[in-house]
Amino acid sequence: MSVRVSVSVSASDFVLERLLAEHSGTPVRLDRIAAFDESLVPYLWVAEPNTEATSRALREDPDVEAFEVIDTFGCDTLIRVGWTSDAEEFVEGLAESGAVLVEAVSDGTSWSLELRFPDHDRLSEFHAWCLDYGIDLSVGEVYSTNGTVDDEGPLTDVQRETLYAALDAGYFEIPRAVTLTELADDLGVSDNAVSQRLRRGISALVRRQRSMTDTGS
Repeated sequence: MSVRVSVSVSASDFVLERLLAEHSGTPVRLDRIAAFDESLVPYLWVAEPNTEATSRALREDPDVEAFEVIDTFGCDTLIRVGWTSDAEEFVEGLAESGAVLVEAVSDGTSWSLELRFPDHDRLSEFHAWCLDYGIDLSVGEVYSTNGTVDDEGPLTDVQRETLYAALDAGYFEIPRAVTLTELADDLGVSDNAVSQRLRRGISALVRRQRSMTDTGS
């Protein structure tokens, strides 16, 4: 039975540490692919319409060997990236474990990844691989293909912190006592980051509740 897991990994252990440092708070995501092979995801989305600033950061990023700005769509810039061999290390472990990349998003110093593994054994093998290579991998919720939650809770620490902060600040009240921007300022992150954390956290709670209802828990 395949499993889906949310993990967090620092940019220094994955990719684009220099780009993220220079565009702190700017959402960056890797384009979704069906499965990992021997090369890293070739397409990158940056929520920054200033292609000159993005290009300069990419030229100086040690993970990037070559790149090409494909197009801009509103505030998003689509870029095709050729990675250096050093940038492939983390992906090697994913490829060997047969992982599928569902989502890869970053808003600063770390990446939030949604991964799917063929089974729990492959997930365990990948986690052991990260420990062997000194990669600090933070594992969040783990779901089986039947939708049940396999860990002690459906929320990651970051999601839980954000939801609690939103609740305490009155974000869910009618009318709202605080705006998304004000909540983001209190947490020290971007509006987009808070929005994504709230969306994923609420989605996780709803999936957990549905699972409990379906199983009669």
